[in-house]
Formats: sequence, C-alpha cells, structure tokens
Amino acid sequence: MTDRDNSGIPGREISGPIRHYNLAWHLVRVFLPLMTRLRARKGKEDAQRLDERFGLYHHRPDLPENPLWLHAVSVGESMAALALIRALAKAGDRGPYLVTTNTVTAAERIRTASRSISDAEVTHLYQPLDHPQFVDRFLAATQPRAAIFLESDFWPNLITRATQRQIPVFFVSSQMSDSAFAGWQRRAALAGEVFKTPHQVMTVDKLQADRFAALGTP
Repeated sequence: MTDRDNSGIPGREISGPIRHYNLAWHLVRVFLPLMTRLRARKGKEDAQRLDERFGLYHHRPDLPENPLWLHAVSVGESMAALALIRALAKAGDRGPYLVTTNTVTAAERIRTASRSISDAEVTHLYQPLDHPQFVDRFLAATQPRAAIFLESDFWPNLITRATQRQIPVFFVSSQMSDSAFAGWQRRAALAGEVFKTPHQVMTVDKLQADRFAALGTP
C-alpha cells in the first residue's frame, strides 16, 4: 500500500514502512528545536548553525550549485570524503563538492582540512535531521548531481528521497557493525526500502556485501 507524498514532486509515492518511519518523526517534531538547543549548550551542536538541521539556509549564501554531495557522519568518514575529493580534483573534477556531517568535530575538520584542497570547491553543511520536510528542503536548496554515502550512516529519507528526485545514490566503503546489521534485520521492511535504493554499493569485503544483499541490495 502506498500514500501520496506532499513534497510537490510529481508522481512520488511513499511506501508503508517509510510512512510509518515518518510518522515517528512527525510525532517528535515539536520537540526538535528544544532538543537541538540543549545539544548546542553541551557543545554537541553548532549554536550558530542550528537552522541547517532543519533544512533552512537563509544564512548560507555560499551554497554550491549542483554539487557532488558526500555524506560522512563523523571525523573518520570526513577524512575519507576529503581524500576522495582530492583524488577527483587531481583527475580534473573541480566540483563543486558538498560534504554533510553530523558532528561538530567533523565540521571543524572539514573546515580546516579543505583549505589544503586548492583545486576544488568544497562546502560543508550539517546533515538535516531525517524528518521528510527537512530533507526535502535540503535537497531543493542544494540540488546535488549525485550523492555518495560513506561507510555506515544510512538515513531512510535522505537516501530514498534523493533517489525519488532522480539523484544517483552510491554507497562507498560500505559496512555495518554486527549490532547495526541486527538492528536493520529487526526492521526488515524499512531496510528493504532503503537498501534497494542505491545505484551501486561498494562494500569493504564479502561479509559486508552479503549483509547488504540480505537487507535488500540487488
């Protein structure tokens, strides 16, 4: 069973598992501004950039046009993203590139390390919370030409809604821990919607390839 999505994209439908996932986001939405402010007080969010968590970018006139988007949850993945950007820039692709992260430390690492990439345009944004409206705002504002999810951070709306906008999605250096794999197995219907989505999945080894296949990757 499917429902029509209200994002304004013609022909988009959402499946039952995604609809149920989004219901949870709708139920907690009223608490999200307070939650992010409290996290900012603890240094876990950037107080000056909380709007980015909600897909709002009035303070960011520097948004790149049709960037290659790389999602990297934290510091380790961010360094992998920058290494990939360096390799692409060396091959002649100057970007623009957009890197999204979840953590303040990763954002700072991107800010400082990207200065050394003189032959590519690199912009950082905080990943929007995975509420469908926030994700739609992010995708409408940035309009990526392709999306690369590095390693192990898989958000259902970020992934499926990018694909519904005809944005090619790739999982690179893909892997998941035993506990993450077990968690996705417990949510098999939702996992099936997420992991059937990418155009290509490049796992780190055969064990990981088997895990992604078990979750629905063709």
